[in-house]
Amino acid sequence: MKKSFRAAAALLALILCLSCTACGGAAEVPVEAPSPAPAEESAEAPAPQQTEETPAPQQEEEAPVLPGLSRQVEAAEGPSAVSYPYILRTEGAVWHLSADDMELLGQEKYCTGLELLLQDQEADFAEARTLLAPWIWEEIPPIDIYTDFCGHAEGDEIFGAFYYGSRREIRLFHDWDFAARSLLHEYVHYLSFTCTDRPISEGLFGEGVAEYVSHFACRNRMDRNASKRALSPEELQMAAECHLLDEDGCMDPRRTYLYNAEIIRSPMALGAKYNTITSAVMTRDERLNESPSYTTISYYEAGAMMAFLVESFGEEQVFSHWGMDPFDLKEVFGKDFGELYQEWAVWNRTQCNALGISFG
Repeated sequence: MKKSFRAAAALLALILCLSCTACGGAAEVPVEAPSPAPAEESAEAPAPQQTEETPAPQQEEEAPVLPGLSRQVEAAEGPSAVSYPYILRTEGAVWHLSADDMELLGQEKYCTGLELLLQDQEADFAEARTLLAPWIWEEIPPIDIYTDFCGHAEGDEIFGAFYYGSRREIRLFHDWDFAARSLLHEYVHYLSFTCTDRPISEGLFGEGVAEYVSHFACRNRMDRNASKRALSPEELQMAAECHLLDEDGCMDPRRTYLYNAEIIRSPMALGAKYNTITSAVMTRDERLNESPSYTTISYYEAGAMMAFLVESFGEEQVFSHWGMDPFDLKEVFGKDFGELYQEWAVWNRTQCNALGISFG
């Protein structure tokens, strides 16, 4: 449930960018004719034995091969096969490949984009499961993932991706770059809302933990590599000057989120529209900068604030209480949201200074 934030165009335009072979047929086995039955004692020669011809084994149907994909896919079955004719399985996901999206992008371009994302998906999913292991199930079923780049989602495509908890599926919107930047966030929703005996609460913890895990705690290879592919040399140079790149020349999600969280609460963002963690669209003003509530903060603030809470109180304290109502923060952390927000704001600026992050 992640949206983009546009403000202070010169600076934030850069940040918004941040974010198998087929099976052969079975070999035929020679069929031996049955041995003749023992001849009776007779002067006449035994009659020739008649045998029925044994049919050759049928060859297995070859799996589809799609240009641009090195992995084996399956032909889908059932009513959804018309819209999603192919399935690709990984350890952590079942990918449903869209016929309309293949037509929109071209089959090879669609498959090439998926191939690039698959190079990082399993490592990112495994890292998130490991991080959250004490609070989620030991066995995590693969998540169903559908692409919907053609705008069939009836409004949900305003997000980069969306986790539908009742159906236990993720849908990806817009294109593969949006997908790469959003997918790990949505997978964390799957883990923390569904694959646990203590579901996370929506809002501050639901979105904050998803942002923290996907942009602070995990490497998020999908996001890093997508940003490097999407940014122009000039934009990468701007990011380098702001000290937002990692050692591989990719946008560093942690640095970028610290930067964005600092920008959005600065005078630079006054008057800018942004998306809150409750999916409302609001205009940033001085009141929101000085004393926002836990329903009006941005995704950037929520992710960075969760990083602050984890550093200050530890993962056990934060994640063991992720199902709580934010109204009760004082019972767990000794301070209410307003006090914690102000302490986070100082922490965030300190982190930016320590990392040498520049703002202009």
